[in-house]
Amino acid sequence: MPNIAGRIYRNVYGRGKLPSIDAQKDYSHNFATLLGFGDDAGFVELMRLYITIHRCVGLLFWVTFRAVFKLVFQVTTKVVTSRHTPESSSVPRSRIHSFLMQRR
Repeated sequence: MPNIAGRIYRNVYGRGKLPSIDAQKDYSHNFATLLGFGDDAGFVELMRLYITIHRCVGLLFWVTFRAVFKLVFQVTTKVVTSRHTPESSSVPRSRIHSFLMQRR
């Protein structure tokens, strides 16, 4: 991914060919180098901060999304199974409804 971002940045701003990735350096330093700012220690530190925050927010979003999705599915399942019993339903039974009714 850093290679793609570095290539796009260099193509747009005309900074030449991509340098090679240094295995001795961390992800942030290599990303800053690919963007053309590897010599600026402040920018490398800024990249470290940015990538750390980006990863934490992404992880937090994913955990929250999974929890909300699970809660919505549980509530929806309870509503569907409590409102649409075979005796009171005028709606034809779907495969999902049949599956939910079997799990009761």
